[in-house]
Parts: sequence; C-alpha cells; structure tokens
Amino acid sequence: MVGLGAYTSIVTNNGQTINDYEVPITTGNAYTAALVLLGIDYAAREQNIDIATAKVAVVGATGNIGLVLAKVLIQQVGQLHLIGRQGESGLFRLRYARQQCLQELLALIHQESVADIDFHEMAPGMIARKVYQVLNTKRERAKLHHFDDEAVAALFAGLDAEKLPTDMGTVLEKVLADEPFDNEESYGVELHTDMAILRSCDIVVVATNSPDPHLITPEKVRPGSIVCCASVPSNLSPTFEDKLDHFYAFEGGLARLPENSRIDFVGMPGADICYGCIAETLLTGFDGHNHSFCKGLLEVEHVYQALEMANQHGFSLGDLKLNDKVWKQVTSVPE
Repeated sequence: MVGLGAYTSIVTNNGQTINDYEVPITTGNAYTAALVLLGIDYAAREQNIDIATAKVAVVGATGNIGLVLAKVLIQQVGQLHLIGRQGESGLFRLRYARQQCLQELLALIHQESVADIDFHEMAPGMIARKVYQVLNTKRERAKLHHFDDEAVAALFAGLDAEKLPTDMGTVLEKVLADEPFDNEESYGVELHTDMAILRSCDIVVVATNSPDPHLITPEKVRPGSIVCCASVPSNLSPTFEDKLDHFYAFEGGLARLPENSRIDFVGMPGADICYGCIAETLLTGFDGHNHSFCKGLLEVEHVYQALEMANQHGFSLGDLKLNDKVWKQVTSVPE
C-alpha cells in the first residue's frame, strides 16, 4: 500500500492521476477526517458543549476533507456554516457542498425506511431533526402521495424508490427554501465567502489547502470556542499558544499508534503519535487491502470504514497538539 500525504494527494487530484494497477494507494484522507471528528467530540465533552445544538463552521467546506466533514456534521449539529473562497465560482462550489450535505441526510432517511433504523439515532442534531420533521409533516399532508408541488412529489418519489437518486439533495434544497423554521432564516445550513461568522460559532473546523499560517487568528473566533485545524501546514496562528485559557485550539488528524509503537522521523509528530494519513496507510496494510482504499472523492462511507479498521487494529485518537507541542493529553477516547 502506498500512502499519499499533505500536498502529494492534492497535486495528484486525490490520487486519481496515479497508476494503481500494480500497487494500491490511499490518500489518507478518510482516517484524517475520522480523527478530526473524534477530536471535536472529545473537545466538546471537555468544554461541555452540546454538539446537537452547537453552531459549527467548516472553513474549506468545498475541499475533499472539508466536504466530508460537513456531510457528517450536518447529521450532528444545530447550525452549520460552510465557508469557501470568494467569487462566483466559490459560491457555486459552496452550493454544491450544501446539496451534498442534504443528500447525506436524505440517505439516512431512506435507510430508515429500507433498514428500519431510527433516524434520530443516526442523526441526532437539530438540523437533521428540523428537516426530518418538515418531511414528515409534508408526508402527512400529502394524502395518499398526491402532491401538488412538483419538487415535493419528486422528493418523495426518490425516497420511496429502492435506491435513492443522486440528485435528491438539490430537490430537498428547493423544498426547504420556502419553509418557515420558527422565524429563523433557514433550516440551519448557511454559505459564506468570508469568515466573519466565526466570531459567533461554538466550533470551528479548518480544512484548507492554504499554506497561510495566520489564516485563523484568535481575533477571528469566539472566546471559549473549539478550533480544530486539519490543514497541513496548520492554518492556526502561533498566537493561539499563548491564549489556550480562552480557546480550545488544536491541530486535528493525529492518531495514537497501537501497543506502544513509535515513529521517530524528521517531520513527524514523534513518539506514539502519527499523522492520520500515515495511520491510514498502516491500517489498510494491516487489514490486507490489495486494492486502492481512498482514492478520488472522499465519501462518508470511507470515514466509517477507517474507524472500523482503527478499532480493530488498536489505533486511536492521539494527544491534541498545537505548534508541534502537546497541550492536552487524551485520556478517554470517544467511540
């Protein structure tokens, strides 16, 4: 197994330009994303923040890792703010990201109907509950599935199909656009091409391709908030290190190796901590993969598969670091 890390996955279009006919590859993005989510959950427990009602921002939401994080978080949080690049192209990509997030919610609703699994167990956040409630209300009003609204009719036809169509996120967006939500502006997913919203967020997740070490500064986020950065190199300003009494800031995507193993090498975190991309490469090797694991577009399914392999082989969430220094030892790992 050949693992890609940092910019090697970016310049190869997430590994798609690499010939993997003889040697399988993985980008490392799946377990990195999983570790970010575990880190956020751990930090939220430490800060007594209820993720189900929390206001969460994803900076870099149109990127490969940022998008999959948004697709998972929409299931869990109270409000979700997707932040991308400025300009019309940036806004276009953000709209696509939102539609993909809604598609993920619909996939869970569809799974409830075909697999008899409680939706609220799969998606406990307030956004998910709002959308679920709206759809149930519309279903009740439909009377034998006779829908007057074309978009609503198409949406429920898709949900009732054996396999959910891939464009239902776009349809759901249209259905929700005119729906009132307790006098709020929307159902809880907003798009931004600047970072002013960060000042009011409980949790900020950063996953960009930018090499800017000062992209996120303490002045841009709310005191008391959780700030997790998955970017390599980090986008968190070094000034966070002097203000950890006011911000729960850390660099996510670090794993703890099993059985006191160590990787001591130039550019590595050191000791029993390693980057998620390296851990994913090891995991797929240990698991006996003879084909590429995470190549191209990262899917939520990849994240859960990586977590399953990690649990099986003893990998877990690593200590939380900032500026290459451990400032929070992880003692109890969230499931």
